[in-house]
This record gives sequence, C-alpha cells and structure tokens, in this order.
Amino acid sequence: MQLHAHLIQNSLHHQNHWVSFLINQCTRLRAPPPYTRLVFDSTPHPNIHVFTSMLQFYAPLGNVYSNQVVSLYQQMQRREDIWLGTFVYPLLIKSSGIAGIAFHAHVVKLGLASDRYVRNAVMSVYSKYGPVEHAREVLDEMPGGVWWIGITWFLGYARMKDLENARRCFDDVPEKNVVSWNAMLSAYAQNGCPEEALRLFDDMMDSGVQPNETTWAVVISACSSCGDSSVVDLFIQKLNQKRMHLSYFGKTAMLDMYAKRGSIESAREVFDELGVYKSSGTCNAMISAYARVGDLTSARELFDKMLERDVISWNSMISGYAQNGQSALAIDLFKDMTASDNPKPNEVTMASVISACGHLGALEIGNWAVNFLTKHHINPSISVYNSLISLYSKCGSMDDAKRIFNEIKKRNVVSYNALISGFAAHGHGMEAVKLMMKMKEEFLEPNRETYIGILAACSHAGLLEEGQKIFESIKDPDVDHYACLVDLLGRVGKVDEAKNIVDGMQKEPHAGLYGSLLNASRIHKRIDLAEFAASELFELEPHNSGNYILLSNMYASAGRWDDVERVREAMRNAGVKKATGWSWVEYNGKMHKFIAGDRSHEMSDQIYRLLAELGRKLRNSGYIADKACVLRDVDEEEKEEMVGTHSEKLAVCFTLLVTEPKSVIRVVKNLRVCRDCHTAIKMISKLEGRKIILRDNNRFHHFSDGQCSCGDYWTSVWPSASTCTMSSLEKPLVFDRIQEFSSSICRSRRADDVQEATSCSTSNSCDGEYTRDYFSFSHRTSSFGRNHKVFRSSFESWFLPDDQYSSKTNCNEKDVTRKFLNGIGLPKFVKIVEVGPRDGLQNEKKIVSATIKIELIHMLVSSGLSVVEATSFVSPKWVPQLADAKDVMEAVRHLDGSATLPVLTPNLKGFEAAVAAGAKQVAVFASASESFSKANINCSIEESLIRYRAVTRAAKELSIPVRGYVSCAIGCPEEGAIPPSKVAYVAKQLYEMGCFEISLADTTGVGTPRTVVPMLEAVMAVVPVEKLAVHFHDTYGQSLSNILVSLQMGIGTVDSSVAGLGGCPYAKGASGNVATEDVVYMLSELGVQTNVDLAKLLKVGDFISRHLGRTSGSKIAIASGVKTADSSDDSMA
Repeated sequence: MQLHAHLIQNSLHHQNHWVSFLINQCTRLRAPPPYTRLVFDSTPHPNIHVFTSMLQFYAPLGNVYSNQVVSLYQQMQRREDIWLGTFVYPLLIKSSGIAGIAFHAHVVKLGLASDRYVRNAVMSVYSKYGPVEHAREVLDEMPGGVWWIGITWFLGYARMKDLENARRCFDDVPEKNVVSWNAMLSAYAQNGCPEEALRLFDDMMDSGVQPNETTWAVVISACSSCGDSSVVDLFIQKLNQKRMHLSYFGKTAMLDMYAKRGSIESAREVFDELGVYKSSGTCNAMISAYARVGDLTSARELFDKMLERDVISWNSMISGYAQNGQSALAIDLFKDMTASDNPKPNEVTMASVISACGHLGALEIGNWAVNFLTKHHINPSISVYNSLISLYSKCGSMDDAKRIFNEIKKRNVVSYNALISGFAAHGHGMEAVKLMMKMKEEFLEPNRETYIGILAACSHAGLLEEGQKIFESIKDPDVDHYACLVDLLGRVGKVDEAKNIVDGMQKEPHAGLYGSLLNASRIHKRIDLAEFAASELFELEPHNSGNYILLSNMYASAGRWDDVERVREAMRNAGVKKATGWSWVEYNGKMHKFIAGDRSHEMSDQIYRLLAELGRKLRNSGYIADKACVLRDVDEEEKEEMVGTHSEKLAVCFTLLVTEPKSVIRVVKNLRVCRDCHTAIKMISKLEGRKIILRDNNRFHHFSDGQCSCGDYWTSVWPSASTCTMSSLEKPLVFDRIQEFSSSICRSRRADDVQEATSCSTSNSCDGEYTRDYFSFSHRTSSFGRNHKVFRSSFESWFLPDDQYSSKTNCNEKDVTRKFLNGIGLPKFVKIVEVGPRDGLQNEKKIVSATIKIELIHMLVSSGLSVVEATSFVSPKWVPQLADAKDVMEAVRHLDGSATLPVLTPNLKGFEAAVAAGAKQVAVFASASESFSKANINCSIEESLIRYRAVTRAAKELSIPVRGYVSCAIGCPEEGAIPPSKVAYVAKQLYEMGCFEISLADTTGVGTPRTVVPMLEAVMAVVPVEKLAVHFHDTYGQSLSNILVSLQMGIGTVDSSVAGLGGCPYAKGASGNVATEDVVYMLSELGVQTNVDLAKLLKVGDFISRHLGRTSGSKIAIASGVKTADSSDDSMA
C-alpha cells in the first residue's frame, strides 16, 4: 500500500513496468481481488507482461474469477500489438477454472497441444472440472518420468469423491512437497472429511514439510466443519505457537471458522484486522456469524453498510432472519432484493424464503414465491423441494406436501423428515410410520430427527405400542428421544411408567424431559409428580414462565389458591414475565394479527357484531361457554367473558367477513387452542359451512361439518378444570426440532397463562407484516416482547346480546379495578425523572428568570422527586433559555443530597463547565435520526457518539455518572419512521460507553403502542432492560398508553415534565412532554408507587404555568377542577 501510494505521488502508477510489479506483489501477498483489479485498470494500455501478471494472480483463485480471465483473453486477442505465445495458454487454462476446458480445442487448433506445460494445464483442468477419463488420456500421451503428475491425478479422484484412490495415488508419490500435501488436504476438506484432513496435517508436520499460507487456509476451512471441538482447539493452539502471518484468504477462512463455532468476539477481531482488505466474502462471513448467535441488529447494520452485495450477502441476511424467528423480515428483505435487478435470487434464496413462509403459515405468499421461482427459471435444488414440503405441511395442505415429495427424483433424509414432521403435526401417525418404512426401503437410514418426528407422530395419534417399538429400535437413543417417549406414555395415562423412565435413564436429563413429565402430570391431575418436575425445571430454566404457569394452573384447578399465589410470587421475585397469546390470518398478502379482546383492527366493529350474531346461533345450537378454561379466582360471569374473545375467535370472524363463502379458513395461533375455542370453532364450521384449519403451537386441527381431525383427543384427555395451555415438551414434536427451525411463531412454547389475557393489540393488525405505511418498519413486529398486555374493559364478551354490545355495566368501580389489575403485570415501583427544568423550559420562547428556575427545582425536590434535570450546559446561541445554566447549577448544588440533579453536556467543553459549576451527574443527548442530529446537535450521529465517548471517558476519571438519551426513537418529521435497529444501535453505543441509564425519547410524539413495542424489543435485545427509561412527548395523546405498555415490557423509569412546560418545536401540533402529574396519577390509581407527593406536584404545575402566563395545567388538574365544579353545582341544586 505504501509503495502504491509512493508511485501515485510520483505519477508512476500508469506505467506498465510498475503495474506489473505491483500485481506480482499482490499475488505474493494474496491481496484482495478487487484491489488488484484496480491496479490492473490503472494502466490505459497494458502490455503482455501486465496481462500475464494478472493471469498469474487469478490462477490460484479457481472458478470464481473465470469470467474475468476470459475477458482478459478477449482483450488480448483484440490487441494487434500483443502476440500470444505458448507460455500464455497454461496460465489462461489454469486461471479460467471450468472455462479452461474450452481452451483445449483452441490450443489443439493452434498446434500447441504437444507442449508439456500446456498438457499439464489441460490435464489439471479436466481432473478438476471435466471428465476425469480425459485427464487420463492426456496423461497416457505424456512421456515417462511423470510421478509428480500423480498430484493432479489424485485431484481427479478427489473430484469424483473417490478419496480412497486419491489417497493411494498420494501415498505413491515418492517425494511429497508442500504442494502435494496441500492437494490431499484440500481433497479431504472439500469432500466432508475434516477430521481426516486434520490428521493428515499432523502427518505433514511430522514429516518435516513446513506448511505455507495455502496449507493454513485449507486446514482452517477443515476446522470450520469439524465436529470435534477439542481437535479444533488443538489446531488453534498450534497456529498461535507458529505465529503465522495469515494472508487475506487465511484470515477469511479463520473468520468463517470462528463464525461457525459461534465465537463471535474472535470472528469480529479477525474481521477488524482485515481493515481495508474487507471484501464481500468477509462481510458475508461476518453477517453469518452475527446471525448464528442471534445478533440480527449487528448483522443488518453490516449488511446495510456494504457498498456491493452479492447473492451470498442477501442469502446470509435472509436466512439469518428466517433461522432466528424473524420470518416476516426475511420475506420483506426478499421483496427488496427482487425490486433490484442485481443480484438475482438463486435456489438458496428461495429455500430460505419458502421456509419463512412456512413459519408464518403464509400460504398465499408462499405460492407467490413458488411462482417467482418458476417465472425466473430458478432450478429448484433438493433444499427448495424440502422447503416446499415444509411450507405446505405448515399451511395445512398435506396433499400438496405429498405431491412435492413424490416429485423429487432423488430424495434425501431431510425430505423424509420434512414429510414425517407434517404427518406428525396433522395427527397422521400411521402414515408417518409407513413413510419411515419406505425410507428404509430406499436404503436411507433414519437419523435422530427422523425418530423424533416418528415418536411425535405416535404421541399425537395415541399409538403407544408402535411408539414403544420404534423407541426400542433406536440403537443409541438420546435425551430428546427419551423425552418423546415420556410424552407418549404420559398422554395415554401411564404417568408412573413415564416417571420410571426419567428415574432409570442413563442420560443427563434436560428441560424438555421434565417438561413432558410436567405436562403428563397436568393432564392426569398428578400434583405430586408435577411438583417434582416443576422443581427440576425451576433449576434448569429459572426464567421460563410456562413451568410456573402450568404448576400454578394445576393448583388453581384443585382450588389451592394459596399455592397459586406462592408460585406466582416466586415468579415475580425471579423477574419472570408472561407472554401474550395471539392468532393471525393471511389475507391479500398481509398478515392480520389478533390478541384476545383486540379492538385495534380497522374492522373491529364488524368483527364484534359477527361475534354477537354467532353467539346467538351457537347458543341456539346448544353451545355453553366452557368456563373451566379460566383458572383464576374470579366470578363465573367474568370467566365466561374471558373465554369469549380469545384471539382465534376474532381471527375466524375476521376471515368469515373478508373471504368468499365456502373457501378454506386458515388460522395460526402461537399458543395451544383452548377447549372452549375448540368446541366453538367446531360448531362454527358446521353453521357456516366452512373448513377451518387451525395450527396451534402443538398440532393442526382441521374443522369441518362440526368435527375436528384430532377426534377431540386433545380435549377429551383434559380434566374438567384443566388449563388451556401447553407444556414444556410438546416442543420436540413437530416441525422445529426435526428441521431445527427457530421461529418464535412456530416454535411450541410453554404457555404463560391459563388463557389468553383480555388485552388490546399493540399492533395495527390491518397493516400486517408486509406493508410499508407511514411507519415503514411496522411489519417487523413479530412478537410483543415481555408481558406487555394493555387490557380492555373486562365486560366485552364474545356472546353479548345486541342490547349489551357496548361496554356499559353496573359493576362497582372497585370490582372494575380489581379485575383490571388481576393480570396487568406492572412493576410495584416506578422511578420518575423530572426533565421539565431542562427539556421543558428549553422549548419555551419566553425567557424564565434564573430565580424562578431555582424555585421550581426546589419545589420539585420537595414534592419527593428523587431525580430532577436541573439545566443544560449548551451554547446560549443554540438555546438562549439556558444561558444561566451556571448560575442555576451553583444555586441548587446543595440539593444534591436530597435529589440527583443531572445536567446535559453536549461535548467535553460543556462537561467541564458543568463540573466546574458543581454538577455531580451529567447526561449526553444522542439521536437516532441523522437529520435531527445535524439540525439540533450540529453533527452527524457518529460524530456525536465520538463527542460523547470523550465525555464518558472524562466522567469516568472523575467518578461522575453519565445518563444517556436517544432522541427520535420512533420517528422525525424529515426522515419519517426510524428503524428500531437504528435506535438499538445508538442505545448500544451509549451503553458500551458506560451510561448507567439510557432514556429512549419519542421526541416528536408520533409513537403509539404499535410502534413503541418493536422499538423497545430491538433495544432490549442489546441493552439490559434495567438500564432503560422512556421519555414520551404527547403530540397525539398517546403518551400514557405508551408509558403503560413500556412498563409492562419491563421498563422501570419514566421521564416527564411538570405541567405547563415545553411545546415541542420539532413537530406540528406537538404539545410537549406528558405531564408528570398525569403519569404519577395514572400509576397511583393502578397501585404503583412513585414516592411523589401528587398534591405538592400539582402546586408545582400551577406555579410554573402561572409564571408562563398559562391557565391550563395537567389533565388531572383540569379534571379535578371540573369534578369540583360539578360537585358544587350538585350541592347548589
């Protein structure tokens, strides 16, 4: 690089002599191909020496750059001043990969075929790419004394996967040099024998032959595929001892090895070492590494930064989404890929996309992907066929799944496993067993996944005898197979026998095994065994809510409410959160999602009218709501209401409204369908004349003419007061264990409550997963995070008479509050951070005197607030309101013992001024919006982060805590919606700087629960939730609901401004921060403590509003005034 720069400075970089010299150095140093090609292109008229130097560079790279080699040859042919001598053709043939075969006929016509160097090159290309017999013919024509040609010959055997003959030829070579060893090592590595490659490498070391860079690259690649981690660790130790300076290719191989082993830090270290030599290949490997450990934010960040993306780049990101449960994002990214002409999707792309459609149960979109595949003439690989089997199986179309299976000319084990898993999910146990027999007839041996699928199928179909025989046929069953057997025994009532299996097993038990036993105990009311299984699960999975819930539900079904409370208290103490149940359906290419009691959908009115109408029809047909599916200590009326609006009922009604009569209804549910919904949907199928296919997280239910394909097996075994949720190991059963999919949508999980909570959706269902509306990232919401249920009125029931369709009721207010708080999941205490003196006042055009500000801070602290933002040390030119920051800080610094008084510091200069004024805590203010950052922080996001790193370093030296802000966490006027991944990136940077708390600010107040949730989920993936706070402006009156949903997701700190402060200048119609009084009042009414005296706080609001010349205070102040006036009027009357 230094030599190149020197040549450029002296204008020598165009001269052929120096260009040829530079290319030769690139060949020696294994420089990245894009850089080397730029060197070649720097001369306007390359001579023969430059061309041959470039061919020598391409020669070791193989088939990847064959097009470039052919292009070089065509350029040379067009040049009249260049004569192609005999010496050029060996280089051309070796460097053009498979295209070198075409040169054989060419050199024959030119009369150059007798040249031994040409012959060697021709034999080499045939041994690698062409019929190996042709290589033998060329070899036979050569004179004797060619033992060294054996190297090329055994490469031919290696290409044919005949490693035995390849090794025989290798052993016959009398004197092996490093090239010989490398050739045989490559043969093993490229043919799936990494352990053999590593053993051969040891032999090479013992022989005294020193490995070169190629050796290390080949052996590192072998390590990537080696299953024995101890062997790999030993190799890495040898590599470190040798202190090898790896080339670009060696480092790329090392990066790939670390990526496949999940060593993300080591992979990132190698990636950073590459510096300017990073290529699309290294970026692709790093994206795969991030995806493998589930860090999709970092993977997408790197993907977005790539200047040139090849098809592998897109495939890596799409498969990363699909394999980490983000199926909607995988499909959305595929649509982005198809919108551009380059690169074109290939069969790997399509396999990932079709798999993602299967996870979602999106048959319509899946068929669109299939049509795309056909239209663009993409040749489907066996992986695509297998994905299609899974797609149709997971969408309830087993006939199509079987059709695809039969179309495959050469099926592999995965093909059989995919169809077996489909049979298992649909309860077709005997078909699964017969398919395994057919598999053996085709001389394919079942693997562990096959047996898991077969045992699952037997369990779903109640085939005890067949399942036991299959288990006994497994040569070395692992713990997953034992878990399936326990599940099978438990379902047919042999619970004690299942317990004996657990006790007598020689394997180390895992959570799935005890989960199966817990579920069996639930089904058959064996609380003694349930307590045993649950105690083990609490040790193995202390944060899995399903284990707590199932045990709690068993106690509830037995009326042991004290034990219920004990388990739930343990759950709360452990910080375990409950998940929300939802159902979704596909319509017009969109996924419509529903939560129990959901009224956020644009068709809610029509849906609920149809619910009421169906309710009358069902009751007339003998339907009685199954209140046993609610295991809470509540009255019977509320139990009926709770089961009335489960999400699958809403989804079914929506589909009845929008689809053609007689068409099939397909519903996907993330939890197990409850008995009441199962009964109701059976009856609806008869009343409406529809076939309804419901996929819950355990199996399929095909409802038709009042019957279900499960034969009510799953409901008849439940006790009368059983839970409506599922257990730990209904999980190894169908798709996900067998095919190792990890979709959070399809993966069976232990249910988190006795039924779906009556909650409102935080996602606008009609926008779906695939639309790009104003908030373009809304389709990314694939789950609802940690226990953030926003409860509707508990009086909205599914089967309400028309005259009771509204939510009006005569129940007293105390009952309403009790019912509302029964499961809302809020924290017991919330910390309030008062930001009014800084954030609120800085937006006021009317200058407030320092005296008023000081009194304001005193009053806020006296109201009990423990954190009050005092001021900001910014330039008076930017914010004239805060020009008196030094005076204010010096006047209130004595209050620091009573409350924490952080001050904002935009840079190191501001930090020093704040410290000089007595600040004991500071804050830094970043943004997730580039335009906002440039307009209001006067620099880009990255530049601001550089500033704040300097501030946090200086603060650390002085032991001063630093608080962080991320503004525009939802959107901004210029950029519109801000992607959650971008917010997560900025928050992660602040966290890594050492900020003890990071406040996520919806600066323009455009957020709603639908957009707040995915943002919080993205941030919580990279920053611990206990480090986070939220700060919502109230432009559209959504702040309180946004705060509520944030608290339910685990946030424990809220920023707000006392009433009267701050109209937000960043969005039209903004009304500034939500009033602190309103937040405190809302939380106190919900039983949440804040340590704030609301009466004193209301006086503070009156104080500052009066000085700003405003009459309006907080909403609670206004409401209180109206209520007082009404009371006065009543007394006068």
